[in-house]
Amino acid sequence: MSTYNLTLNDNLLKRAKGSFPTQEAIKVWMEQQIERMLRQISVDEQQQNKPLRAVHVSERIKSLSAVPPSSSHEDYKDELTDVISDKY
Repeated sequence: MSTYNLTLNDNLLKRAKGSFPTQEAIKVWMEQQIERMLRQISVDEQQQNKPLRAVHVSERIKSLSAVPPSSSHEDYKDELTDVISDKY
């Protein structure tokens, strides 16, 4: 386990303390919240080296977007600026 010193807004902390029965309860809750956030941003080393798979989107799927159909084979998102500038 690691220990860090954190600086928190005193007024905010005073208001939040009323939701917890003891000082230990707020400490446990804070540790759980920080651990949960760290899990969300941490990257597993095995996942990090895994190659990304290519995703191919069919023209029919692309045509379901709000962008007018295109006759080119380029990605419709690349043409979005042209469509918007013509419209506005």
